[in-house]
Amino acid sequence: MFVFGNTTYIFPTMLFKYKDLNNQEQSIELPITVDKFIAIKTKVNGLELLSMQYYWVFWEIRDALFKRLMFDCHKQELTTFLKQLQTNDFDFKEHYQDAIVKAVDIYYNVYYWDSVFVAGEPSTTIFEDGILGGQGRLELHLDFDTEALEHLLVQLLEAFGIIGIEEYQEEDALATSELSADGLFEDLVSECWLSIKEQTKSKVIGILFQATGCGSMSDLDTGENVDESTEGMTAYLKRKGAL
Repeated sequence: MFVFGNTTYIFPTMLFKYKDLNNQEQSIELPITVDKFIAIKTKVNGLELLSMQYYWVFWEIRDALFKRLMFDCHKQELTTFLKQLQTNDFDFKEHYQDAIVKAVDIYYNVYYWDSVFVAGEPSTTIFEDGILGGQGRLELHLDFDTEALEHLLVQLLEAFGIIGIEEYQEEDALATSELSADGLFEDLVSECWLSIKEQTKSKVIGILFQATGCGSMSDLDTGENVDESTEGMTAYLKRKGAL
């Protein structure tokens, strides 16, 4: 079984053997069957990467491996962070010590090539600025390195029999902008949020959004998109009983 985003692959997956950066043999599960791999290789063997008829399969595998190797390794850290948000574990100023947080804002930003920044605080739609004291909002920094994945992907292309991959090998880095990395990270946050809620039984509403304001805002419990305006947020939280 292989889980990628909201999709669970229940068919037998393929175990792919490769050499890591230290030239040690490793193996990793791919979201593809052996029969499918062989069928594709038969058709694309000897083709240039850009003319590869089934190029989308490679990119889908790349995205799945990126989430697994770069993001999923941070599940425990992210889960602990989200548990703090769900259990009201904030450092409030004295005036707000008895505050009951019914909704939290969760911001994230994928810094392409090497890290993700995540922050959480009581909903700014409900609480005025300055509710938190001490260290203020909760923050999390998750680092990743794409070099090992790039090394693995080159070997995967070679296993498919693709030629002319020198240009791919010479790229400075695997640009996360090509991977829809924001969507992959949102999948992980949603997965961890719902998982920890089964333990905490918390009623806190989590609103997730991209810190630069480029993406949409969504409710982590329902997946609903939330209007990004102040009026939209207020109406949504009222409908959910948080206001």
